[in-house]
Amino acid sequence: MNRPRISRAFLAALGAALLVGTALAAWLHARPEPEFRPTPQQTHAGAPITEVDLPPTAAPVALAVPEEAARPAAVLDIHDGAAARTFLAENEWLAGVKNEPLGRGFAGSWAGFLGTRGEDLMGAFAGTLRDWAAQTLLRSALRLVWFAGGSGTETPALVASDSDRIVQGAVAALDRVARRGTLTADRCPGETKARPGRPMEISRWLVAEHALYGALHGRRLAVARHPGAVLQALCTELPAVTAEKEVAFELSLFADGLGREAQSLTRLLGLGTSVRLQFGLEGGRIVPKGLAGAVARGRLATAALSGDLLKIVPEDTAVVVAARVRLPDKLDGPALRALAEGKAPEGGRERTVVLLWTPRGDESIRSDVGLVWEVADRAFLESVFGPKKRLFQKEVCGHEVLTAGFDHLRRIQAACDGHYVSMADAQPEVSKGMTSPHSLLVAVQTGRLLSQLVSDAWRAEPGTQREGRPMPQEIDDAVRALRDLPFFGLFGTADGERLVPGGFRT
Repeated sequence: MNRPRISRAFLAALGAALLVGTALAAWLHARPEPEFRPTPQQTHAGAPITEVDLPPTAAPVALAVPEEAARPAAVLDIHDGAAARTFLAENEWLAGVKNEPLGRGFAGSWAGFLGTRGEDLMGAFAGTLRDWAAQTLLRSALRLVWFAGGSGTETPALVASDSDRIVQGAVAALDRVARRGTLTADRCPGETKARPGRPMEISRWLVAEHALYGALHGRRLAVARHPGAVLQALCTELPAVTAEKEVAFELSLFADGLGREAQSLTRLLGLGTSVRLQFGLEGGRIVPKGLAGAVARGRLATAALSGDLLKIVPEDTAVVVAARVRLPDKLDGPALRALAEGKAPEGGRERTVVLLWTPRGDESIRSDVGLVWEVADRAFLESVFGPKKRLFQKEVCGHEVLTAGFDHLRRIQAACDGHYVSMADAQPEVSKGMTSPHSLLVAVQTGRLLSQLVSDAWRAEPGTQREGRPMPQEIDDAVRALRDLPFFGLFGTADGERLVPGGFRT
């Protein structure tokens, strides 16, 4: 059968959760060197920096400003910079792979940029650019923002909304020695008239043949690989997030920025404008704290996933999302429309809905996408996901299952029959966490997910294993190292109009 039309926006909302486990590793993943030391060009915080000779630069270039304002789709907030530095220094897995092919490949062509020493930039700072940035930027709260909308650049922007004088002085030092051009904007995206006063300036920094764009506007610092993302970060009013106790970083997903499908899903579940995936950092470990956010009173219920349900979930499923939701007794088009408009009658029946997802790193291989629902709603499911939707549907171990591929459905049936390892046979920490009472659950096997993506991507290259060429040792080592990454589980339990977070990991 043909491949079903699975919503990209909906998958993007789930896929964003997968970024959390590796986001800090992407942040300058090597062990930091000693604390940043001012050089003669940077005496004390905020002091003027000695001018250095640079070749004459071209006149500023006007940046084309989009007519549509961007919206944040996802925001990664690093609340505790000190804990992040400790994590980068003490995490055994990062220390083990930083000098191996996996670590070098992760940095890719940016290794030269991150490894550039201050001595090579006219003594602007001590140590490497990577360590200098880590010691300087991770002093306080930091945000990584992905924007959506017609003008979205698909490039995240690093934002320090309240940079101090040390950060501003460090940016000025980099600007003195690495700026190779300036772009200007006299208005923000979505505005039709120029703003009074001096235009906003965005610097182009060139180091080791790689360009970054950055700007300081008041106390807000924005850095990105695309100047449009910098402008969006300067102009967009970002959602305020208050750091909670023991939460070192969190990923916020915003339905308004993820598309209509994500908005429909959040209305169905009674979620607020955003869901926050919260994590702590304890020395060299990432600790899942749980899911937080606002919910509509009475929409989400609380229950544990049954052992029968876990029995049909293949153990190698990369991502499991489950919800215990209260919906109208009879599900049909009018009932769902009333639900989306907030006009549904009180009461209803509780249902457990589970989404199974295992993405692949080769476009020619179908990703596993499955939905597990209650058998009582079979007629409704057939009306929504009928033959024209090209999905496979079958009752398995007392649950209605729909999948995008027949092989995925066969594995689910085999798990039910005891011929395929299921989540019911998972490690004790996973079984205990998955079966604890909750309203909303996101579980991610980061090791299995990332190792599979890397393996698939290599096999997809011309002249590789498809033609009989064995996997090279460095790829095999990288896959083995990625398999060691932990299983992360985050859940939230509805309490009135909020989710109470909880989490577990291997």
